[in-house]
Amino acid sequence: MTMPPPPPMVIDEQGRSPRPTVVTIAGYLLFVLAGLQLVSLIASFQTFSVMRDVLPDIYRDTPMEGQEDTIITLGIAVGVGIVLLFVAGFVTLGLLDLRGKQPARIVTWVFVGLLLCCNVLGIAGSGLGNLGQNSSANGIDAEEMQRRITEATPDWVQPLSLALTALQALIAISVIVLLMLPAAHPFFRKQAATDQWTPPYPTYPTA
Repeated sequence: MTMPPPPPMVIDEQGRSPRPTVVTIAGYLLFVLAGLQLVSLIASFQTFSVMRDVLPDIYRDTPMEGQEDTIITLGIAVGVGIVLLFVAGFVTLGLLDLRGKQPARIVTWVFVGLLLCCNVLGIAGSGLGNLGQNSSANGIDAEEMQRRITEATPDWVQPLSLALTALQALIAISVIVLLMLPAAHPFFRKQAATDQWTPPYPTYPTA
């Protein structure tokens, strides 16, 4: 009795295997990271609002007097620019990873790794508290400025910021690991021609 031939390997028009679940999860986690970046940006505006109230008193009778609006505006512009860069990067990489683009997977590891380093440093900085904040420059007491800003900031801002930072770090680690799993490899490389099943030539009975 002749055994039936094996079914052909399912591949798409670009020669790739179907998208595995680990890649799908990683792609959508990148979209989640983009959303969390926006939430962090919204929370940071509360800190900028506090600084607008505190800095005029801190800068009074110093060389920095009258420059608080410029400093705050510059800080907002830089913060918004960095966040939008990360948001655009995560969305773009998520779309490309879901399409199986190998260069996007490599860039994702680098980009998400950069975010992970920033988050780890942020968590470490929060744990150190005000260490190293007792320096003064241009007649401004950095320790006093930090204390005033902390006291004027609503109690929910710092826990929310720390929670968002920790959550982003966990998601970043998950994305890196998911894209490194063996199940993701075939989706990011073209199948060799030998992987495709070729039907055998028909055989005829002989006398």
